Amino acid sequence: MLLEVLFGSSMLLTGILLIFVVAKPLTPGHLRRVQFSLIATFVSEFSHVFLGFKLWLYYVLSNASFWSKQWYQYMYWLDVCICLGFWALFLQSYFARHPVYEATKFYRNQTSTEPPTFFSFSFFFRFMNPIYQASRGILVQDDICYATDSELESNKQNRRSWSLDILQHASFPKNRPVLIYVHGGLWSSGSKEKRPPFLPFLALKQYVVVAINYRLAPKVKFEDQIVDVKRAIRWVKSNIATFGGDPSFVAIAGSSSGAHLASVCAMTPNLAKFQPGFEDADTSVQALVSISGIYDVTNFKNKFGYKFQHWFKQICGEYSDDFYREISPSWRLREAEDKKSLISASEQDKKGHLMPPTMIIHARNDVLAPVSHTREFLKLFKQSVADPRLCYIELPNANHFFYSLSTPRSHALSYGIEPFLRWCSEQRKIQ
Repeated sequence: MLLEVLFGSSMLLTGILLIFVVAKPLTPGHLRRVQFSLIATFVSEFSHVFLGFKLWLYYVLSNASFWSKQWYQYMYWLDVCICLGFWALFLQSYFARHPVYEATKFYRNQTSTEPPTFFSFSFFFRFMNPIYQASRGILVQDDICYATDSELESNKQNRRSWSLDILQHASFPKNRPVLIYVHGGLWSSGSKEKRPPFLPFLALKQYVVVAINYRLAPKVKFEDQIVDVKRAIRWVKSNIATFGGDPSFVAIAGSSSGAHLASVCAMTPNLAKFQPGFEDADTSVQALVSISGIYDVTNFKNKFGYKFQHWFKQICGEYSDDFYREISPSWRLREAEDKKSLISASEQDKKGHLMPPTMIIHARNDVLAPVSHTREFLKLFKQSVADPRLCYIELPNANHFFYSLSTPRSHALSYGIEPFLRWCSEQRKIQ
């Protein structure tokens, strides 16, 4: 009886989890969708865990002569179909290297490397450790405050929120490209300690990586978060040379809500409105990497399929419709196309572009930031910016949080981001 219950419950549970990966949530609530996305991400990124459990269960049931009854054999073949579904998920995660390679082959050169293959020890070492991050040869200097003394004087309680960590190679390279990472977390949670695998990977490649904190909603409003990110950019431009970084090439990256903040900052360099008290500081960035980002908080054309804007107002504060458009990268591009003569010079680079070279990475099955709204942003981007300033990677059957842990898909991403940033850095030197 125990074996029947074990087999039946495992088949029911894994079948339901498999549906989570391909189905869309029926609930309109944003937080419910977060929970749905977390489950779907775990299933799609760690399908090998479920396959291993199934193989162990088959071994136990076979030793107990469980399959002798005709009815159980029918259930066995149904369960085999479920296992094939998990195997397909694993293959899609492993072969994510192919869409990443195709999207970034323009930026690659003879020094570019590829992710470890299935039969290498390195692959299985990462494969078996979901929290693996490269650490050998990386030095971390943590909790450096990026606010000025005058800013801290009246806001000492914000010191932790105004801090950053620096990841650098132990060889202390000089004049290396710099990447600032803005964490996600629905604008209301998260921290710089939660680093995706591509950050230490870039540090190993001798990039100087800066992971920042910023004040979180609802304790502060959204514009305060933009100001905080720009404060961090100001500090990096002024101080990163001490840590081996090149202040003339500073890229910014973000995931989820952090990608939204990074995109807004990339599109508003040196804009005085978002730089109170440091209007003269240089806050321009030379490249943008946006992962699972949000580009339109107005929910124009109802791309989200649920009341995203209502939820955003609850978390980040009430503003005018004009301000919501101002902090929506899609709207900034849309209005730039309509009113090119009205664009502030501070919002363009030396060649008149509204955006620095940009890499957009999105999961096709994302239920928090639907891929349709990202495609709308790309359409507007291509109308305003000439290729190859745009690199787009769309990953099939991936979910919103796919980049967070050590999986074949997230490591393939690391090997795509690095050649793009290197190309951007080299182009900057040519100019």
